[in-house]
Amino acid sequence: MSAVPSPTLLRFVVVGLSNTLISYLIFILLHGLLGVAFASQAVSYAVGILWSYAWNSRWTFEQASYSRTQFIKFILAQLSLLAASALLLGLAVDILQLHATASWIAIMALITLVNYVVTKKWVFARPAAEA
Repeated sequence: MSAVPSPTLLRFVVVGLSNTLISYLIFILLHGLLGVAFASQAVSYAVGILWSYAWNSRWTFEQASYSRTQFIKFILAQLSLLAASALLLGLAVDILQLHATASWIAIMALITLVNYVVTKKWVFARPAAEA
């Protein structure tokens, strides 16, 4: 087993980091303009999903075209992972009283790995003949 991550995983991480930066910048910009965190986060999160889908679809997982089915799977996966991370953080921080930052880092590392596997194996899975 190679210690070097696959090019696909590296691309996935790059897209994730760019998504985080863009989402954050949009949140800050909108919050500065609107002064409403909820609306700013909602728009920022939606843009982040679109950015992530577009780049992961074409660059990370090298899909020839955009697919409605894949997009729906992508949205379902992201919402499920959002729910899972919120539940795990609630358990770790609110119930078990663990350190918030350390819990966030550990849980988000796990969620990122699960996200990669789900995205690769379910959202952008290639038919058996192509794999």
